[in-house]
Amino acid sequence: HLALREHAQARERLEQAWSLGERSPEVAYALGTALGALYLAELRAAERLEHPALREQRRKQVVETLREPALRYLRAGASASGVAPDYAEALVAGYEGQWDRAETLAGRAVEKLPWLHEAIVLRGDAALGRARTARERADYGAALDSITLAAARYREAAAIGRSDPAVYQNECAAWDEAVYVRNDQELDPSGPYRNALAACGNAITADPASAEAHDNLAYAHWQWGQHLLASGADPRQPLELAVAASAQAQKLRPEWATPYNTMGIAYGYLGRALARRGEDPLPLIYKAIENFRAALARDPNFAYAHA
Repeated sequence: HLALREHAQARERLEQAWSLGERSPEVAYALGTALGALYLAELRAAERLEHPALREQRRKQVVETLREPALRYLRAGASASGVAPDYAEALVAGYEGQWDRAETLAGRAVEKLPWLHEAIVLRGDAALGRARTARERADYGAALDSITLAAARYREAAAIGRSDPAVYQNECAAWDEAVYVRNDQELDPSGPYRNALAACGNAITADPASAEAHDNLAYAHWQWGQHLLASGADPRQPLELAVAASAQAQKLRPEWATPYNTMGIAYGYLGRALARRGEDPLPLIYKAIENFRAALARDPNFAYAHA
C-alpha cells in the first residue's frame, strides 16, 4: 500500500502489525512515512480555511493526531535499512515546519542519490511551506515566487519518478495555493487555475484512484468559481465541476472528511449564484449543510464544517 501511495490503507495495516508486535525499524519508518503523508494532506486542507482562528484550530488538531505520531515513528525507524539518513532527517524537519533545514538536508540527499526523486519532492514541499507562511503575512509576491519554485521542483522530480502520482498531486496543490493567493489579492487567477487543471489532470492520469488528486481538482474549480462570483460572472460551471470532483473523492475514500467539506462549500457558492439570479437557493443550501454534517460525522473536529 505504501509503495502505491495508499497512505490511509498503509497506516491501518502497519498499525495492525505494530499492535501485533511487529516493531522493527522498517515497520516504524514505514508507519511514520504513511502518517506523515496523511499529515501533509490534512495540513493542505487546513490551509484552505479562510478564517484564521478555524485554520489554526485545524492545524493543531492534525499536528496532535498525525504529525506527532509520525515524528515518533520516523525517529524510531531512523536505523531502518535502505533509508537515506539525510532524507529521513529532512522528513522530520519538514513535518516540524523547519523548511530551510528540510531543504538543506533533502538537497544533500539528492547530491548523494540523484535518483531519489522523493527528496526533490521534499525540496518542493519546503518551498510550498514557505509560500504558505508568506501568504499568511500577506507577502503575496514572496508567496507566488515560492509557489513557482515548488512547482518547478515537482516537475524536476517528475522527470525522474514519472510513475509516482505524488509529484503531480503536489504540483496541483501548489497551483491551488497560487489560485488562493490571487483570490486573496482580488486579482485574476486564471493562469494558476489553468496550471492546476493540468497538474491535477496528470495526477489523476497517474493514479485515477487518488482521492486527494480529485479533491485538489475540486478545490481548483471551487476557487475559480469563487473568483467568477466575486467578479459578477456566472460561476456555475466550475462549481458544478467542483461538486463532481469532490463526489469522486468521496467515492474513492468515503471515510475522509475533506471532500465532503469541499462539496459543501461548492454547493454554498452555487446557492449564492442562484440567489443572485433571483432563483431559490435553498435546495443547494440544504445540500451544503448535508455535506458539512457528513464531514463532521467523519471528523467531529472538522473546524470549517462547524462554522
